[in-house]
Amino acid sequence: MVSTKTEWGEEQNIPWDEYFDLRFKEAIKTTKKFIQKLGAEQVYEILDELSYSEGVKDGKAVVMNKKSLTSLSDFSKVFKEAFLNDPLFKTALDVEIIEDSQRSFRLKVKKCLWAYTFNENEAADIGYHMICNGDYGIAEGISPNLKLVRPQTLMRRKTFCDFQYTWEDS
Repeated sequence: MVSTKTEWGEEQNIPWDEYFDLRFKEAIKTTKKFIQKLGAEQVYEILDELSYSEGVKDGKAVVMNKKSLTSLSDFSKVFKEAFLNDPLFKTALDVEIIEDSQRSFRLKVKKCLWAYTFNENEAADIGYHMICNGDYGIAEGISPNLKLVRPQTLMRRKTFCDFQYTWEDS
């Protein structure tokens, strides 16, 4: 359950899936209208730019007030601290760390409330560009040395999201 306040200051508890549906339904509807008018390629390009730049900001916020990251091991520690303990992420994602070495940090996301919401609203492509693409920006915001490869996502109706992080020294 997520606790929200109405515009009149009243507390309201609703299930997370309903909250996500309410939060994204109008954005999906509006984006579908833009696609009708402007074409998918142009709208997806705009969504990619927005989600990436917001991801960079979010990534920088994650490492603000932390010592400089110099390795994949540093990132692994920050990831576990910042994401695995976050109440939203603990609720919205089912994440399994499948590799945590000096060369590779891999995650398997088996459930994702964002993917569920966009797929249920027949908007997987919109969700990919609006939500998933931001993950690449988050990686860059955390460190320009952090590289993300993600060959598949739940948003694209695969069985899991495959996050593969590596560290490239500059």
